[in-house]
Amino acid sequence: MKESLLLFVVLFSTILSTLDAQNPPAPCSELFISEYQEGSNNNKAIEIFNPTNKEIDLTLYRLSRNNNGGTALSTSTFLPGSKIGAYKSYVVVVDKRDSTQYRNGLEYPVFDGYEQWDTCRNADGSIIIDTQTGKAQFCVQVDVTNSNLPKRGTRYTDLVNLKCRASSFINPTYDGAMYFNGNDAVMLFKGVPDSVGFTNLIDMVGIYNDPAMTASGSTWKDFAGRILTTDKNLIRKREVKGGTGLVAYARQDTFRYSDWLVFSSNSYSPSFQNLGSHTCDCDPAPPVSSRRLCNGIIIAATNDILPAEFRIYPNPSVSGNVAIEADEKIESIRVMDLMGRIVDNRKMNIQAETIQLTLQNVHSGIYFIQVTTTDKRVGVRKLIIE
Repeated sequence: MKESLLLFVVLFSTILSTLDAQNPPAPCSELFISEYQEGSNNNKAIEIFNPTNKEIDLTLYRLSRNNNGGTALSTSTFLPGSKIGAYKSYVVVVDKRDSTQYRNGLEYPVFDGYEQWDTCRNADGSIIIDTQTGKAQFCVQVDVTNSNLPKRGTRYTDLVNLKCRASSFINPTYDGAMYFNGNDAVMLFKGVPDSVGFTNLIDMVGIYNDPAMTASGSTWKDFAGRILTTDKNLIRKREVKGGTGLVAYARQDTFRYSDWLVFSSNSYSPSFQNLGSHTCDCDPAPPVSSRRLCNGIIIAATNDILPAEFRIYPNPSVSGNVAIEADEKIESIRVMDLMGRIVDNRKMNIQAETIQLTLQNVHSGIYFIQVTTTDKRVGVRKLIIE
């Protein structure tokens, strides 16, 4: 029994010694992962930030995927000529751009902004309302008869566009770092990965060799059990000035989720607008906000349909007579019941920011007012008629 215990202690000490990687780089001295995008379908992206005052050659680095939190590494190189400027970001997106594959779930392209974007609905057709804000939720519309694949449209929505935010695309076929899911650790190495001592691992998302991740569908969670990595967008907080180095289960390391802002990133809540720009305290002149619009050739700002902001009063209404006040001139108003049936639909002959609306032949209950403004933004709010 003593010999067995001694052998275990020796083996465990050997593992810890092997994984005793170099300390994390000094603050503001080395590249690190500033954003992690594990969205629905093939919407996968990794943003790398340069916190130094010099341009850095990315071809000297490698991205790796630690499959299911285990030990096997699938590694990808950056495209020749890839460089990242001082205090700049570089976004790598999985290379799924073939528009002929919109009916093949495994090859579904990254979103390009022409996915249909409208109010989310329950199975019975009723609109999904955010219980905290009282506002209707918007999401990419899916084809329930075809594996819930997103529907294509002709109207452009900037926040749904991941394609235009890529600095480069890699891994067109299944392999390499960019085919990560919520249970795959993503690593950034300087040079060819040292998969034994991890001496040149400078940053990672997840935990190396975590047995809990080998089960299909697992994900890293915080202390309260909230999902951190599956269908999530992680953004490094501005006060973070470098990578973690190795985070290993054998050393009893934990996921440093306190370093990250966590957002949903599925069809209901795509979170692409922070990619390509990062706010970090290493930068002597950091941007006020990292959110940005695409500036590519497909951008059409006038067709951006981010939800329109408007108010309804009085709400509740006794008579059905209400005023609707928006931030922009109102082009049309649609009224729907809880089942999504249209009970009133009108286009404004005189467009104004405030419209008086009289609803006739409606019963007491809950209705939804959908407003389209002249800049083509759409918003939905709840109206109670007593």
